[in-house]
Amino acid sequence: MPKQVKPLKKSQIPNLELGTHSVGHVQGLEFRKRTEQSRQWVFRAKCKVCAKPHMNKIGPYPKIQLDDAIANAMKMRLLNDQGTCLKTNEKQFADQLVKQKEQQLTFSDAFNEFWPDIKMELRDRKAEQWKNTIEFYVIPRIGNLAVKDITIKDIYSVLMQGGIAANGEEIECLWQDRAKTASDIRGRIERILGKAIAYHSLPIPNAAALPNGLKELLPKQNRIVQHHKSLEWQDAKAFWESIKDLNYQSARVLKVLLFTGKRVSEVTRMSWNELDLDRRLWVIPWEHLLKKGNQNDHREPLADQTLKILKHQPADSNLVFPNQKGAPLSDTVIRKVHRGHWKPYKIDTHGFRATIKTFFYDNDQLGFSREHVEMMLTHEQGALDQAYQRGDAYRRRSEMMQVWADFVTGKVDV
Repeated sequence: MPKQVKPLKKSQIPNLELGTHSVGHVQGLEFRKRTEQSRQWVFRAKCKVCAKPHMNKIGPYPKIQLDDAIANAMKMRLLNDQGTCLKTNEKQFADQLVKQKEQQLTFSDAFNEFWPDIKMELRDRKAEQWKNTIEFYVIPRIGNLAVKDITIKDIYSVLMQGGIAANGEEIECLWQDRAKTASDIRGRIERILGKAIAYHSLPIPNAAALPNGLKELLPKQNRIVQHHKSLEWQDAKAFWESIKDLNYQSARVLKVLLFTGKRVSEVTRMSWNELDLDRRLWVIPWEHLLKKGNQNDHREPLADQTLKILKHQPADSNLVFPNQKGAPLSDTVIRKVHRGHWKPYKIDTHGFRATIKTFFYDNDQLGFSREHVEMMLTHEQGALDQAYQRGDAYRRRSEMMQVWADFVTGKVDV
């Protein structure tokens, strides 16, 4: 009696070791893994025509998923029992299954298939935005459409949609009211479709590519630059009073953002090995910065108020401000705390940077230069400055950040 094999689960497949594994759903179905790139489904059975054991290829993984492999193995088992030589018809079976899979490939399938590769090329924050826009604006409209059936009109309908935007505000037309977001979405759809078309050798044009006809349908965008809504520096003390007694993780991140003017992702990804609290120093890796002109880490001086928050954080994780799963906190969580404790008007967390910059510009009697402020904000330098300006004004910026923190907490006035 054949040995019973425990059925293989979908979740187990990516973690299987190199070698041959019995799948268990159909007698003779196996999963063969030679390398991470070479993974195949095969079916083994003794042929009733030539009385020889045959190994028949079903197709590659992940192009052929477990359910399809099982279905095809069942067909092969039935044909073999009926006296058909599977080896003679092996290529026909494999080609038929691949073609059937490609015909059924939906946009959602394509997104799930290629997202891991796309994510590896993006920064963490960018990856979160990338994924969220596809899931919010695209999947509900064309997620169930087969890739081969997606037309230019389908892409047009996605880009011209109205209703509720991701931030909860009502819009009449995504393409006009959220011009930058809509343009990014179009490019992301084009990339997903492009990968699906290339990988699965689909003989179709990319419906999201502008040269393929989409450009002629889309109207000219009203590109009005919308800056992040920021807190007036005169209101910074009142804002501090509204959050100073909050003592949970996202609130502590918000306080550090207020004192430092750093980008949200730079604080949420802060790790203990970036900090030297004895020297009041935070070294931000260049990979976490948006500066692309050089690969220099950024030295950030820490004010007394920031230092106090960091010293009270438990060092039981690599991250200074992890969520309950040990990952960085999301922008959304921090934004909810931000807006929930400041009722006068809506503001963006990223807007703290504008608040601090405006504070030092309006109060030039404090003696800090424009260059000091730009270095604090880690803005890209011009080519000439990059070539000749080698210092980072660390001592002067230390004084600057302490002045700002003292103003926010009411220790000094201007």
